[in-house]
Amino acid sequence: MFDEIDDTTAQAVTAMWLEERIAAVRREMHTGRVSLKYCEGCGNRIDEQRRQILSGVRLCVGCQEIAEHWEQVRRVIGGCRG
Repeated sequence: MFDEIDDTTAQAVTAMWLEERIAAVRREMHTGRVSLKYCEGCGNRIDEQRRQILSGVRLCVGCQEIAEHWEQVRRVIGGCRG
């Protein structure tokens, strides 16, 4: 029973996170911001395709994944106010 609750909760959190990311990407696409050539996180070059697709991109794929992971952790922890 607890496994079912954990799976349901995990699926709900994942769905909410995906919806938020999709909305954020859509907002970024319409801002017309200039994308950086080099990642703010690690300094590596950002792939040209990524720069063209995501207006205003500031992080490489790896750093973006890390940033999104920690943002999700902050949301989960922030929701656990006991």
